[in-house]
Amino acid sequence: MGYFLTYIIKSAICLALLYLPFRLWLRKETFFRINRLGLLGMTVLAFLLPIWDFLWWTKDAILPEIAITEYEGKMLEAAHSSIGWPFIIMGIYLVGCVYFLIRKLREWIRLNRFIRQGCLWTSHENGIYIHCHACPVSPFSWLNRIVISEKDYQENGRVILMHETAHIRCRHSWDMIGLSVVEILQWFNPAVWMLVKDMQDIHEYEADHWVIKNGVDAKTYQLSIIKKVIDISLCSLANSFNRSSVTKRMAMMLKKDSRPWACMKYLYVFPLAIMSLVILAYPDVSNKFREISDAQVGQLASLIDMKESADINLMNKTTIKVPESLTETTLVVVDGKIVNSDILKSMDPNDIESISVIKDRQMLEQLYGDKTIYGVIQITTKKSH
Repeated sequence: MGYFLTYIIKSAICLALLYLPFRLWLRKETFFRINRLGLLGMTVLAFLLPIWDFLWWTKDAILPEIAITEYEGKMLEAAHSSIGWPFIIMGIYLVGCVYFLIRKLREWIRLNRFIRQGCLWTSHENGIYIHCHACPVSPFSWLNRIVISEKDYQENGRVILMHETAHIRCRHSWDMIGLSVVEILQWFNPAVWMLVKDMQDIHEYEADHWVIKNGVDAKTYQLSIIKKVIDISLCSLANSFNRSSVTKRMAMMLKKDSRPWACMKYLYVFPLAIMSLVILAYPDVSNKFREISDAQVGQLASLIDMKESADINLMNKTTIKVPESLTETTLVVVDGKIVNSDILKSMDPNDIESISVIKDRQMLEQLYGDKTIYGVIQITTKKSH
């Protein structure tokens, strides 16, 4: 679980770095299809970059900083410190994920239930279902279904149906489903909520452009939008006819087409992707992430087991139990000699004078000349004196 949480935090950082320049430079451009694909591409890239970074830093892992201390006290201290803030962060994160998952499921259930309840009639044409309702509902579309009130259908049905058909043809609902998953996984990331709002605006711009392009008079169309602005949208997942700021939609309809060279602004993604990897690989940052990654949920039981074993050892003076994850990633040196890590399981605490841990990468290379060593446990026995 620790590795997953580290992955989510890293992807959130990458997404923020990739998205914020878009908000500053590109969201007001009129190439709506490119902007839509750009936002989707940034989201996918933000989830791919941490995987690359993970494969990178696991080849050169560094032990977390551990102070030199006496052996008996170190075992109990490790048991308490390892179940600290990383587990608290994981708990808060999981509670947030569950909360937003339940919220999204409730919206989805409410939306699908509303489409079928109170429907006067349903028609099917070219793979699209049209549900006409008696109640005054703001027109919206979801997947391949359009919901419209009887009043809107009679007064301005052609324009509204064209707008919602554009949402369906462009598969905007699938964008919102994918971004809903991102919202659940990164509910703590403000950049995600801003990105979702920008994506909803782009959906409306693209649908408006499609309607005007297919012969509807721009002024007539703008008037129909103004009439529906006071209606309330049913669900954040659905593509509503009155969604987004009317002022921004009007401005986009009247704005001149962006020049083709403006697409070159997207080249900023490449240096920022490299910058994201550099930031994540920076020692101070990577070491903090490693602390979270090492705090596995399953490790909690082994830490408790280690604490009980250490208590027994202090009482009975028998053997010492050391977690296998510790011995697999370190070199054990007893009285200046490299020994097999299994010796830790059979050593008598009464024979140990002190124990220390070396984690500094440069020192490890100078002393042992092996870059694959993640750390060294140095044990000094009473017999050495």
